[in-house]
Amino acid sequence: MQSLLNTLAQDCSLTPKRRKSFTSPKIRRCPQPTFYISRDQLGLTEQFTYLGSIITSTCDLIAEIQRCVNLASASFGSLSKRIFTNRDLSTHTKMAVYNAICVSTLLYACEGWTPYRRHIRALEAFHIRCLQTILHVHWWDEIPQVEIT
Repeated sequence: MQSLLNTLAQDCSLTPKRRKSFTSPKIRRCPQPTFYISRDQLGLTEQFTYLGSIITSTCDLIAEIQRCVNLASASFGSLSKRIFTNRDLSTHTKMAVYNAICVSTLLYACEGWTPYRRHIRALEAFHIRCLQTILHVHWWDEIPQVEIT
């Protein structure tokens, strides 16, 4: 295993930042094998990003969903003044932009998820907040969420 790791390090030019080894909660009880790249010992990590998705040792989606909500929120915030709170644009145009940018960012790589109810609630909470902003609905209007969606 060590010789394969050395070959990989030479071929890929691994930087010190990327020199981590993934650990699992079940494996932590067993003695961990130590691996080296150029006489530097690999550290252990609980999570890493692979192809834009966060992989955790506990296989929980909460970090991945929080990252997607943060990215979608940043997209929504950067477009908020020009599009979503602009009263000169039609609601149809606002929804088209919202679906194209924010929803696609929010649901990036969701095909591989197995969400629980708490994950779906977090995604729906963000979605409802965005729709309330686009439709200029406030809490004192007492409009149920079912009517908003």
